[in-house]
Amino acid sequence: MSPQANTRDKYQIKKVAVYIRVSTEEQAKEGYSISAQKQRLKAYCIAQDWNIAGFYVDEGISAKNMQRDDLQRMLQDIKAGLIDCVLVYRLDRLTRSVLDLYKMLEIFDEYDCKFKSATEVYDTTTAMGRMFITIVAALAQWERENTGERVSMGFHEKTRQGKYPLNFRPYGYDLNLKTGELTINNEEAEVVRLIYDFYLNKGMGAGKICKYLNQNHIPTRRGNTWIAKPLMQILKNTLYSGTFVYGAETLKTPVIIEQEKFDMVQETIKRRRTQNPKQIAGEHIFTGVLRCHVCGHAVTGYRSYHVTPNGEKISYKNYRCLRIKTGQCKGARSFSERNLENAFLDFIRNFDFDQSAYEIANDKINMINKGKQTHSKESILKDIEKLKGRIKKWQYAWANEQLTDDEFMERMDEERTLEASLQTKLLEVEPTLPELNKAAIKEILANFKSNWHKLEQLEKRSLVQLVIKNVSYYFNDKKEIIVNDIEFY
Repeated sequence: MSPQANTRDKYQIKKVAVYIRVSTEEQAKEGYSISAQKQRLKAYCIAQDWNIAGFYVDEGISAKNMQRDDLQRMLQDIKAGLIDCVLVYRLDRLTRSVLDLYKMLEIFDEYDCKFKSATEVYDTTTAMGRMFITIVAALAQWERENTGERVSMGFHEKTRQGKYPLNFRPYGYDLNLKTGELTINNEEAEVVRLIYDFYLNKGMGAGKICKYLNQNHIPTRRGNTWIAKPLMQILKNTLYSGTFVYGAETLKTPVIIEQEKFDMVQETIKRRRTQNPKQIAGEHIFTGVLRCHVCGHAVTGYRSYHVTPNGEKISYKNYRCLRIKTGQCKGARSFSERNLENAFLDFIRNFDFDQSAYEIANDKINMINKGKQTHSKESILKDIEKLKGRIKKWQYAWANEQLTDDEFMERMDEERTLEASLQTKLLEVEPTLPELNKAAIKEILANFKSNWHKLEQLEKRSLVQLVIKNVSYYFNDKKEIIVNDIEFY
């Protein structure tokens, strides 16, 4: 190729997608970290006088398939004409599968997008170039599959023998590498229990828990600061409730979190995927389940204070419509949590648990049959577009060193969690739910009446958030608050 042709090809590239991937095992390897790849690829683009259209980063994910969030987002941007070249540090950062390579090359060709590696020379426009890149990909796939088979066989066998198969200890445990035995690390186990308690009983999300741990100088297993994704993995890992699972093999492990508490956390994780963050936080029992009896707007909790004659300051928990302060809702009343709780319990005492269990189950089944949608397709698509805009903003901030790697990955984890929620809503044209256990519903409802006074304040709030969708109320002629209906999930 002549220098003139090479120059012409160089200036045809205007919108470069920088794709970065690092698997969990490669995190600490020289030259493979996210920061190392980012710096080298930025320098490559500067040397070529290329504009970076966006960074696409998949962290802690192998290249065995194409089910990677940012890879899929990059392919969508290619199809939308936003990218005319994909740049990687090495081919194996993009894929280790020959079949997946062919699929991606077909997409690149169809949408006139080039592919470049910063450390390897490929020309995908010729038959020889395609053969060469296919051979390299085939060798990478063979290496991955061969290594994977050996590792998987070893892991299965060690688990079958009652040994923890991995060579690094999980947070909260000590590991004897010779025997494969896990023992509880008391100091870290207390942190694990604290994480579960904060998430379940104090309504704290992963970000707030990480902030608390970092501010109190509690490091991760490797001595780093906490970020959301690994913390969520602790909350989801069955290891802490006594069972490690690898394929068809299971290993009993020392219990740090009781099974009942672990199960409640899993239910809470599912609920929070679609729940407003304001419904999660706060110590008021009925936060997020109240609508104004006058205007139907959200009711929020607040505190009022009274100073006694001897100077003691007493705090009271109250609720009010958000529109009272702005004057938009003039007929609503503020009310205390104590009065609301009493009205709530009065309603529960007269509740027909048997009938309600059937009604709740039937309401859910009827909702499925009708294919009810709570969000329009147009509004969800708009939210997805807004999310993509925010992702690009975080990428530019990270590329320009305005965000650290940990901060960037935390932001991306949050956006991907939201994206998964939006995509789920988009697919809910005909929602399907498993058959509801009416006996279980009855037991949950009965727990309110029998166990309410045994619960701590935050436990009451967690129980309400777990099973109640809405509490309706009004005021009688004596200005007493009356609960007249409760809507359960």
